[in-house]
Amino acid sequence: MFNTARNIILVVSLGLVLVCFVAVAALFLWARQDGLNPVKAVQLRINLAIHDDDLNSPIDPNDREYYPFRVNAEDTAPQIAANLEELGLINDADLFEDYVQYHQLDTRLLAELYYLQKSNTIPEIARIMAGDDDNRIQFTVTPGMRLEEIKDAIDAEPDFQFTGTEFLDLAGRGKALPPSLDAARLGIPQTLWDGGPAPSLEGFILPGSYTFWPDITVVEFRDELLRAFSDNMTDEMITLANQRDLSIYQVLTVASIVEREVVDPNEYPMVAAVYLNRLEDRQILEADPTVQYAIGWRNGEWWTRTFYDEDFDLKPETDQRDIYYNTYLTDQVRQLPASPQISDILPPGPIGSPSLSAINGVLRPADTTAKYMVSCDGYTHLWAAEYEDHVANYESCNPPLE
Repeated sequence: MFNTARNIILVVSLGLVLVCFVAVAALFLWARQDGLNPVKAVQLRINLAIHDDDLNSPIDPNDREYYPFRVNAEDTAPQIAANLEELGLINDADLFEDYVQYHQLDTRLLAELYYLQKSNTIPEIARIMAGDDDNRIQFTVTPGMRLEEIKDAIDAEPDFQFTGTEFLDLAGRGKALPPSLDAARLGIPQTLWDGGPAPSLEGFILPGSYTFWPDITVVEFRDELLRAFSDNMTDEMITLANQRDLSIYQVLTVASIVEREVVDPNEYPMVAAVYLNRLEDRQILEADPTVQYAIGWRNGEWWTRTFYDEDFDLKPETDQRDIYYNTYLTDQVRQLPASPQISDILPPGPIGSPSLSAINGVLRPADTTAKYMVSCDGYTHLWAAEYEDHVANYESCNPPLE
C-alpha cells in the first residue's frame, strides 16, 4: 500500500516535471531569437507581450505633421529612445529599447535626419530607423539638391506611382504655390526680378529622410515635403531674418548658396557671414554654385566642375542659359541703381535645398569682416576681409608651376 502511494506520487511528480519542462521549452521557443541570450529573450518577449497595447499605440493617430529627429553616429539605442520620448514621439523609452533589443535592431539604427510622425508606432519608428520599414518607400533629399535632382531620385524609385516630371510640373516656376506655404509670412514674391512668373519650390524642400506609402499621389508627396519645411520655420527664425532686413525667402536664397559651398559643417556660420558681408556692402556675390546652377546639366552632372570663360562673361552664347542666377553677371544683366538693395544683388531665388544648418548659419552668422574665401584642400577655407589678402590666399593655394 505504501509502495503504491509512493509510486503514484513519483509518477505525478515526474509528470509535473515533464509538464514544466515542456512549458519552459515552449516558452523559450516562443521567445527565441537567434543571436540573443535565451533568458534575455524570454524576459524581453514577455515584457513586449504585456505592453502590446502601448507598443502599437501611437502618441496621436490623427497628427500627420512631420517632426525632425536626428540620430547621430555616436547615439546608442537608450539615448535614441530617451530623445524620442523627450520630443513626444513615443510614450515609453524603455519599451522602445526593449523592442529594438529583442528584434536586434539596436545596432542597426541609422545615423541621419528623420521626419517622424506622432501617428507612428514604436515598431514603425524602429523599422524606419533600421531601414526595413515593411513596404514603405524611404526617400532621401540630400543637402543642396536642386529640383531636377529630386526629379531624378523620384524616377529612380520604382515603387512611386508618379514620375519625376509630374513632380516638376507641380513644383516648377509659374505654378500656384500651395496653401501650406504662407507667401506673406515667408516673404515669397509674386513675381521675380527677372520678369519670370512666381518662384518654384526650389529651396522649400528640407533635406532629410522621408517615408511614404507606395500609393501616395504626387500632390500628397509635394505637400508632405512642404509640411516638413513649414513645421521647421519658426517665428524665431522669421524674427532673426527680419533683424537682418531679410525675408525667409532671401534667407533661403543665401542659405542655398552656402549649402553648396560648405564641406566642413563647422563652416556654415563663417561661409554665411562672407556672403552676408558682401550683401551688406552691396557687392555682387560672385558665388561659383550660382554659376553651376545657371549652367545646369553639363558633362553628366547637374553641378558641373568644368567652367569656361563664357560662364563668367555676358556673351551671346550665354544668352540661352538661365544667366539671371549667375551672380558673376548680376551687374551685367541688371541695371543696378546707384544705391542697390539686397534684393537687387541676390539671384531670383534659391539654387537648391538648404539644410537647417545652412539656414541657421545665415540667421546666426559668424562675427567676422571676411568677404572672400578660397579652399586649398577642397574641405576648409581661408578667409580674407580685403581683396589683396584674398589674392595672397589664392596664390598660396595655387603656387606657380616651376
